[in-house]
Amino acid sequence: MKRTRALGAERCAVLAVALAPLLGAACGGRGDDAGAPEAGGTDSGGTDALPSVPDAGAFDAWTPGSSGGDAGPSLLGAGPEDFGPAVWLDTMAIGPDGAGTDYTGDGVGDNEFGSSPAGLPEINAAIADAIATSGLTLVVELRALDDPSLAGPDPDVAVAMFAALEAPSPGDYLIRPESLDAGGHPLNVLFGALTVDRAPGHARRLHASAPSMHRFLLGLDLMLGTFDGELVAHGDRIVELRNSWVGGVLQACNLATIADPFTGSGSLLDLLLAFGVEFDVDLSGDGLETFQLGPGLAAPLLSCTDGDGTVIPNLPGRPCACDERIEDGVSMAISVHGLAARLVGVQI
Repeated sequence: MKRTRALGAERCAVLAVALAPLLGAACGGRGDDAGAPEAGGTDSGGTDALPSVPDAGAFDAWTPGSSGGDAGPSLLGAGPEDFGPAVWLDTMAIGPDGAGTDYTGDGVGDNEFGSSPAGLPEINAAIADAIATSGLTLVVELRALDDPSLAGPDPDVAVAMFAALEAPSPGDYLIRPESLDAGGHPLNVLFGALTVDRAPGHARRLHASAPSMHRFLLGLDLMLGTFDGELVAHGDRIVELRNSWVGGVLQACNLATIADPFTGSGSLLDLLLAFGVEFDVDLSGDGLETFQLGPGLAAPLLSCTDGDGTVIPNLPGRPCACDERIEDGVSMAISVHGLAARLVGVQI
């Protein structure tokens, strides 16, 4: 059972202020001459209608091979005809504790990040504002979808996620080059399948996963990235992504390398630990790791304890969170909703 957290209003405000500036660096927006996107889909994709918890099976059963696949040819120089159906994520919100994908197989969604204090509404408001002002624009492409009408199941679907920029024509988007590797392939590709079962409203359920997702949101890397959602088609065209989650595990070293923008010293890891967020996914298999903090609001990290009981001091130039023995992570789940989009190329 998780311990009860009683946190003051000033700390809630601190967390919201600290995370908000990271949004702009995550994906970037469209040109200054473009208007704000129209609102849409918030009834089915926002936090007011959170979907049920998808079951990813027991964590121990997960292997990188389950996410293997072919990401396809380079996208450098690609045109509209080279992309599959796509959706623009018009809604994103960090879900509450217990929402999201079940990594541990206990029937409860794993989202320890969502157990952070009541500052989550402020953080989600900052995310919504970043989307509305084009500071955060993400497009999901279904690269290997055989039938956009969703008439039948598809056992092999590649889901690519891109930071994007809106093109001059409404609904068209350009991929930002930071979403591609040096060869022009997507950095974030998840491999999965479209299920046989139809969800209500003529949708089909999609599940995909990947060993990692790089700089997906807030400058964070998600290990064991997952994508669960319902796709809705109209005729031969994907028109909506609904009741969907993007999730994964945030490792300590990634959190430790992001500066705490509120205090000017310490890291995002220090801040989250000070708010009582606990590591909950045992990636190393030797028991959950713990962290020891100093006193005060800034709460500097003093040491890390490996699952086997080894205490690793936090030293200047040698952060214990980046020691090779510290591998575990904090689960995170983000509720997303998407509307039809078209990818037309890569930003030059």
